[in-house]
Amino acid sequence: MVEKISDFLSWASQNPVLLKFIERDLMAWILISLLFGFITLLIELHLPLQYYWNLPTHALFSLLEGLGLSRKTPVWGYCLDRESKQIIPVAAVELINPDTKERAYLTYSNRLGQFGFKPTSGKYYLRAIKNYYQSPSLLDPENLQLVEIKESYTQPIAVSQLPANSPQSNLELQPIEKIDPHNPKQKLYYFIKNLTFALGNSFLGLGIVASLAAWAITKGVTFGILLAVSIILLFIKIYILETIGRVTTSAVS
Repeated sequence: MVEKISDFLSWASQNPVLLKFIERDLMAWILISLLFGFITLLIELHLPLQYYWNLPTHALFSLLEGLGLSRKTPVWGYCLDRESKQIIPVAAVELINPDTKERAYLTYSNRLGQFGFKPTSGKYYLRAIKNYYQSPSLLDPENLQLVEIKESYTQPIAVSQLPANSPQSNLELQPIEKIDPHNPKQKLYYFIKNLTFALGNSFLGLGIVASLAAWAITKGVTFGILLAVSIILLFIKIYILETIGRVTTSAVS
C-alpha cells in the first residue's frame, strides 16, 4: 500500500497536466474554501471583533488542559439566555479589575455554555459579552455602567485561592431581539444559517484534504501554509466549543 502511494506521488509530481491543474485550478478552490470557512467562522462565533484575536491562544491553553499538561480550569457557571434559559456557547467572559476598569482575565464559554477562570485571589467584576445580546459599552472602557450593579451580565465577584472555593455564578444575557420559533420566516432563516455553518465545516475539511494532497505532490511551501491555516481554522472551530480555557491579559483593549 505504501509503495503504491509512493509510486502515485512520484508519477503525479512529474505529470505536467496535473501539476498545472494543482497550481492554477486547485489553488483557487482551496483559497475559496478557506475564505468561505473563515467567513462562516466569524459569523458563527457572534463576537465583537476585538475578542477574535485571543481565540488561538485560548484554544492552545484548552489543548494543553485536554492533554493533561496544564491544571484544569474549574467550572464557575453557565452563560444563559435570560428569556429562553438556553445555554450560550462562545460568549466572551471577562474578569475586570474594579479599580483600574481594565480586563485582567478573558475566557470563552464552551459548547455547554460553561466558563471558568484560574485567576489570582481578589475582587473583580465578572461580565459576559456576545453579539445580539445587551452588553456594556465596548467603546468606552472607563464607563462599564456598574454604578448600581443592575446588569445581569455584569456582577461583582470575590475569588479565593482555594480550589474548593471557586465562585459559582451564572451569567444571564438579555437578548436584543426575541426569537419566535413558530415564525416561518425565522425558521427558514435559521435553517439556512445552520446549513451555511455545516457547509463551512465541510469546506474547511475539503480545504485540508486538497491542501494535503497538493503539498504531498508538489512539496510546495504555499500548499504547506494553506494546509496549516486550514487545520488551525478547523481546530478553532471545533475545539473552542468543546473545552474551557483561559487567556490572561493585561489591559487588552
